[in-house]
Amino acid sequence: MTRKCILHGGMPKTGSTSIQETLFEFSSPDFVYAPLILGNHNFAIEYLFGEDGKDRLKSLPARQIPKQFHRKARKLAEHFEAFLQSNTRDVLISSEYLSSLRILDGRGELLKFLRPHFDEIQFIAYVRAPEDYMVSSLQQSMQTSDYLFDLELVFPHYRQRFQPWIDALGAENVTLVAYDPSHFPDGNVVLDFAERLGVRVDSAGNERHNTAQSAEAIAVQQLWNRRLNAGNLSFYQRARISFGRREVLSFGTHEFGIEPELLQDICQRYQDDIAWAEGKLGKSFTPYNPKPDAVLFRSEEHFSDFAKNAEQSFWSHVAANWSWRRQSLPAIEAFGRTLSREE
Repeated sequence: MTRKCILHGGMPKTGSTSIQETLFEFSSPDFVYAPLILGNHNFAIEYLFGEDGKDRLKSLPARQIPKQFHRKARKLAEHFEAFLQSNTRDVLISSEYLSSLRILDGRGELLKFLRPHFDEIQFIAYVRAPEDYMVSSLQQSMQTSDYLFDLELVFPHYRQRFQPWIDALGAENVTLVAYDPSHFPDGNVVLDFAERLGVRVDSAGNERHNTAQSAEAIAVQQLWNRRLNAGNLSFYQRARISFGRREVLSFGTHEFGIEPELLQDICQRYQDDIAWAEGKLGKSFTPYNPKPDAVLFRSEEHFSDFAKNAEQSFWSHVAANWSWRRQSLPAIEAFGRTLSREE
């Protein structure tokens, strides 16, 4: 009987978290989800196979990495090796990092590690339209880094992401799927993915994860990221930001968007790459359609001005709605996190 390893490689914002939450610790007589500490295998893949992965993870703020991973990562390689040697079922590894440009140097090491244990390795990724991907990727990056408003940094570069997998595994073992919920069973990517694996899952996959934050919340967090990375903030200023990070998640009323003309200009420059992806998918991408209430950012200056105004509104909102019962404990915890350098 052929034993398979299925590598699920995202892309970002294609229901990966829902897939991981549903299949985490899932097993059957023929199939098992890889026990790589967390349901999302990003940290494990980067730690084990990413170039300078261990050093990069050590440099991240403590709040960005679950403590559970820190506790168990040291023996991860030997535990995973022992699992693969003792287990004979098909194994799923799920990580958006597998479709990241950062894995290029680690792909060979990953496949070298897996091949002795499997007769066949398959790669599956859901692929978003370039405009949608750039909008989602930029807002995600701005929540966690001090990225400037630069679309060149977030174009998906489809061929660069996926051609190396085709070269390494063969085109017959690489499946790229257009992310279009209207073509999924009940509009559910989890059910679509489960069908491709040949497993049955319950309705838990209908739950939505990683709901997009508002344009205001994203802009304020990005402004704070820039200040923190620039340094020279007082303890009180850093603790205030730590408290604000929790409160800002429910702040704001507008969607994050980008001026369509800017997106079209980028897509025009990379039209050959987009044509390559559409050829692999066997269909054209759906045109970008921003939400009616979205703030359509058009430049770094526009975004920065919006962020400054949003921050003023945010702190005014906090002051006007302060509740000692609801907010005093999070404020104390924020000072504790800052004191212990977890923020």
